[in-house]
Amino acid sequence: MKTMCKYNQRPILFLWLVLFLSLTKDSLHAEILQHKGGLYTFSLGGAAEFEYVSPDSDDAFAFTDGDARVTHVKRPQSFRIDKITLMPKLSIDHWIHFNGEIEAFTDRTDIDQMFFREAYLLLDLTKDISLKLGSDDRFFSPEFFSSLPLPDEDKRVTEAYPLLGVSFWEDEDLGLWLEGTHTLSERWAVFWNGALTNGPTFDHDEVTRAHMYPIFAFDRDLTNVNFDTNDFKDISLGFGTSFQLIKNISKIKFLAFGTYSKLTGFDIDFLVQTLPGYSSRSTINQFWGGNGEFTWNVFNLMGQYIHSQQGNLVREGYYVQPTLTWQFKMRELRMVQVVSRYNALWTSNRGGYSTKTSASPFTWDRSTYSFGLNFGFYNAVLFKNEYHFNDEETASIPKHVNNNEFISQLEIRF
Repeated sequence: MKTMCKYNQRPILFLWLVLFLSLTKDSLHAEILQHKGGLYTFSLGGAAEFEYVSPDSDDAFAFTDGDARVTHVKRPQSFRIDKITLMPKLSIDHWIHFNGEIEAFTDRTDIDQMFFREAYLLLDLTKDISLKLGSDDRFFSPEFFSSLPLPDEDKRVTEAYPLLGVSFWEDEDLGLWLEGTHTLSERWAVFWNGALTNGPTFDHDEVTRAHMYPIFAFDRDLTNVNFDTNDFKDISLGFGTSFQLIKNISKIKFLAFGTYSKLTGFDIDFLVQTLPGYSSRSTINQFWGGNGEFTWNVFNLMGQYIHSQQGNLVREGYYVQPTLTWQFKMRELRMVQVVSRYNALWTSNRGGYSTKTSASPFTWDRSTYSFGLNFGFYNAVLFKNEYHFNDEETASIPKHVNNNEFISQLEIRF
């Protein structure tokens, strides 16, 4: 459960000091610290994110779901420091790499206030194959798949995640990854991924920023930082290809993926407590899907489809996301991006509980229309503005609730 609480200010103040020391005129184009030795290079960068959030506040269904971890909270308009991040990077002899991402939040639980969001060791075994050990994003997320000419952390393009992102790949996982990319010709390449990880906890999360009408989500388990070889693991496989239709102008890319694991007793109890009438003790936990992308100059069209089953709960959904990204060589204005996205997520069952009920927002069908306008300045400032029209089928009257949301975020990198 992500509850609101007064946060420990010491880690935030420490990171603010780092930010203050780094925001000089020259630092707009460099990390805080960079050192190159004979066999290694080290750098330390970071970011601070400031947000204005304006959600619709609707309590038409003040649901009681039986699980104390799930809350329905009306959040008013607010300006806040969303998070501050430090990103250390170390490379040794060009084939051993360490990447970390330390985040401090302003409105999270004691566990969530400051933690390693990402921390992994990457070994380039050959020029085509690499091995990764640690905590990182799932390989079917846009950070790894998208061809947008942006840093990995910007390839999601909106601050709010797609519905499929919230449900399946927003949070990191801990384990082992083996991945390869093989160039077959000047224009054609194939790639593959394999992962053996702890698997995230089956939990819940808000659709955007307001803690209202949550959906099922795979959540990181910050208390489990060990890769226990005695437990059954989450197994994921992916195979893809990319082809340049017109060299350096147009490209298509596809990825098919699947993952299989087992629900824990904790996960099953959560299903029983949040789905009225649910009683199955099935441990099935699997999903499969695909990513697709088409790029033509400044235009990018990306989509994803996922079909999943957790116990007797079946979900499927997709999103389609066209973007236009213009990059400039001016010192001040470096990028302008126009974003739109349509998301849909449906729930069904294989018997044993009511499919749709206003008493549980986890049973609702969801869709979201998102529109965004982003600006990049100085290679160090990203200004995002986005509006999300959230729609749902509640199986009751009213059939829809007021939970749209506007988000404006200023991110400063150092």
